[in-house]
Amino acid sequence: MGSNQSQTQEPPTSSRMSTTARTSPCPVMHKKGKNEESNVNPANQMPDIPNKVQSSEQTRGLSTERVHSTILKPSGETWSYPSPQMFYNALVRKGKAQDVREEDMDVIVAVHNNMNELAWHDVLRWEALRTSVSETKDSPSVPTLSKFIGRPNDLTPKAWVLSNIFGYQKPFDRHDWTIERNGQSVRYVVDFYYDEEKGKEDETPGLHDIHAVKSISIDARPAIDSFESLVDRIQMPILELLGKEPDISHLLVEPEAVTQSSDSSSAETVGMEEQVSMCPIKRTKPKPEVVPTNFDGLNAEELSSLSNSIQTKCAKAFAEMNKCDSEEKCQLASFGLTFCMANIVCSNEATFLEENPNKKDSFDKVTNCLSRFEDRARMIQQQKNDKI
Repeated sequence: MGSNQSQTQEPPTSSRMSTTARTSPCPVMHKKGKNEESNVNPANQMPDIPNKVQSSEQTRGLSTERVHSTILKPSGETWSYPSPQMFYNALVRKGKAQDVREEDMDVIVAVHNNMNELAWHDVLRWEALRTSVSETKDSPSVPTLSKFIGRPNDLTPKAWVLSNIFGYQKPFDRHDWTIERNGQSVRYVVDFYYDEEKGKEDETPGLHDIHAVKSISIDARPAIDSFESLVDRIQMPILELLGKEPDISHLLVEPEAVTQSSDSSSAETVGMEEQVSMCPIKRTKPKPEVVPTNFDGLNAEELSSLSNSIQTKCAKAFAEMNKCDSEEKCQLASFGLTFCMANIVCSNEATFLEENPNKKDSFDKVTNCLSRFEDRARMIQQQKNDKI
C-alpha cells in the first residue's frame, strides 16, 4: 500500500458487509450552516418532514408506508424508516430532488434502509465485545440508538489518513451514532464508501440482504473517546485475525413489517409489541483472578510439541507481522501474534484477557506468561546444548 495508489481504490474497512446506490442521500440530519433554518425534533435529530403531503414538483403519488428497523430506541421502540414520500420530500427540502427520478424512490428507500441495517449490525459486532449472552439472559439489556447526525464534510481521522497518506478514496458520507449501553453513551463513527465499478452488479436489496448491493462498503467502529473504546479497537482486529466472529444473535430484535402511515417523521413511531427493558443493572458474577501458568515441569518433548503448534496455528499471524507496512498495522499484527501464542501456551492468561479486556494488567499477565515460557525454552535448549 503506498501513496501512489489510485484515489478510486476502495479503502479497507472493518465491515465485510456492503450495500447500495451512490447518491442515496439519506434524510439523516446533517450539520447545518449558520443561516440555515433548523426545525428539528431534538429527540431524534430529524427534521419535520411531511409524509402524506406531496411536493409541488411531484408528477406521481409515492407510498407513505414506513418500514420498521431492527434498531432500538432508548424508549424500547424501534426506529422507523422514512416512507418513499417522506424521503422525496426530504430531498426537495435539501434541494437534491433533481438528482433522482420519482419512479426510483422505492429502490432508493430500500437501499437506504438496507445500508442502515448493515451499519447497525456492524455496530452490534462491536457491542458484542461488551455484552455477553449470559449477561443479556440474566439482565435483558441490549444497545440502543439514541441519536445520530450526518457529517459528510468532516473526515474521520482514519478516513483522513487512508485518503491523504495511503491514497484511498474518501468516504462519500459519514454518520455519528450515539449508542446507549447500560446507561453509558458511546459514540460510533460510520464511514460510507462508494465503488462505481461494483455498482454495475447492484440489485434491489431486502432489509437485511448483505449481498444484493456491492457498491457501498461500510466502516463502523467506536470513536476513541474512552479507554474502553480504545481496547475494543485493538481487540476486534485480533479476533478477526484469529477467525473469531463476535456473536450478535443475543442483541438482535425483530422488526414489524410496516408501520401505519403518519403525517410527520418527527414524533410518531410505532413501537414493538414486546418492550425491551432499558438499562437494568448487570447481574454479573465476580471473576476469579488468573492462576499463572507454570512451566517448571516443561520438558524438551513438550516444548517441541508447543513450538510446532505455534508455527502451525499462528502461521497467519506470523505472515501479518512479516508484511505489515505501517506502525498501526505492525502494532495490530504484534497484538494478534501475541494473543495467538498465548492461546496455545498461556491459556489461563489468554482467557483472563478475553473476559477482562478493561483491566489494565490483563495484557501484562499474557506477556509475562510468554516471557516465562521463553525463559524455560532457553533453559531447555541450553541443557540440550550442554549434553552435546
